Amino acid sequence: MNDTNAAVPLSWRLLGALGAGCLCALPVGWLLATLVLLPFFLGLFFCMLLGLLIGAVIFRVAAPGKPFARPTLWLVGLAVAACVCFVSLVGEYYNVRGYDLPFPGTQGWQWHSVDGDATTCVRQTFAHRSFTPDQISQLRSETRQNFLNLLATHHPPGGLPGFVRWSLNGQALECPRIFSPHTTSLVPKQSGVKWVIRLVLAFVLTAGAILSQVLGLGPASPAADEDKPDDKPVETEDARTKAASHAAHKAGQDDATG
Repeated sequence: MNDTNAAVPLSWRLLGALGAGCLCALPVGWLLATLVLLPFFLGLFFCMLLGLLIGAVIFRVAAPGKPFARPTLWLVGLAVAACVCFVSLVGEYYNVRGYDLPFPGTQGWQWHSVDGDATTCVRQTFAHRSFTPDQISQLRSETRQNFLNLLATHHPPGGLPGFVRWSLNGQALECPRIFSPHTTSLVPKQSGVKWVIRLVLAFVLTAGAILSQVLGLGPASPAADEDKPDDKPVETEDARTKAASHAAHKAGQDDATG
């Protein structure tokens, strides 16, 4: 292998590609938080599809500096895949908890609430009752806080770690109905072994899709170098024999002429 094909262990261009991959992981992971919950694990298809897109971005950014050492490329691909899956897990937690997003309005940027599964579960128990805007706001805020309190009580320390413990356990949380003395049961959409299997498969498929693009930044394999024809033609035994015969024949013609 010549010097132009020497693998570079790390460069600023590869670090930039890693940063670009992690930036892409933010919207992709948040989107996967919803898609992976499709029935029969159908959402795992999007792990491969979106993983290929992230891998293509990394390849595009780092391509001018290739080749890079393969162990470094493996680390880059696995790091970005881990970032995608972590963001997806955080998004899954907030999809249950609920969150606020800023949107532009007539009076500038304003915060708008996005209902989580906890709020939706409570509101569905009042299917035939209408609420004023203030009551809806109260139901959202109190249900969100009640959910966080239940996680902290039954699955300490609460928050994201508590959500992970709750998903592993799958135990129903009894959420107060706010405008009623009764409670309603909230269970995770996926839990237990099924949830763990889905997490593992999502990481494997996402990492595989990203690495399928990223590993193309590595040096050419020795087998490919052997198959590549050399710049200089190889002189075979037949060629040498024919050349010697031609030289002898020409020498004989020169002697006869002389």
